[in-house]
Amino acid sequence: MKAWTTGDDRFLRDNYTEKGVFHCAQILERGQQATRQRAYLLNITSNNRWDADEDAFLRENYALCTNDELAMALTRTPGAIKDRARRLGISTKTVRPWSPNEHQFLLENHGKLTNEEIAEKLSRTKNAVVMRAYEYVKSSRRKMDITADDLPAATHYNPFLTGRIGGKPNV
Repeated sequence: MKAWTTGDDRFLRDNYTEKGVFHCAQILERGQQATRQRAYLLNITSNNRWDADEDAFLRENYALCTNDELAMALTRTPGAIKDRARRLGISTKTVRPWSPNEHQFLLENHGKLTNEEIAEKLSRTKNAVVMRAYEYVKSSRRKMDITADDLPAATHYNPFLTGRIGGKPNV
């Protein structure tokens, strides 16, 4: 980690509020988080507005990266990325419907492959795989038709788990 010089501090004082963290970090060849932290320590405030460089970066990469990846690159939250993309009119991400083949692949490989591997093979985000797998597990539980007769005799009957409301069987 290289030490901050008086020249670096002077550059931040002269440019941080107008040009923003993205520009200053690039010129100083430092990380954005380190640049923000140094500005904070020097009492240089920024209203955290988006600068032209950040907007350009977002326009170039929004369709190529996830909001999480963009948030890491710009040291902002995924929500801020989503909101800024909407304000810039580039929020064109739409939900692509799942095909029967994708569903089948997910069912056959869930638990065998990681969510990341499934996402890569299906050209989906990890989050999309996780949510779809959860929906399938949840819907398959709803379709189960469990009654007290299906449970072993020593099992405690819980209507909240089985979906059946009624008396407790004699155990």
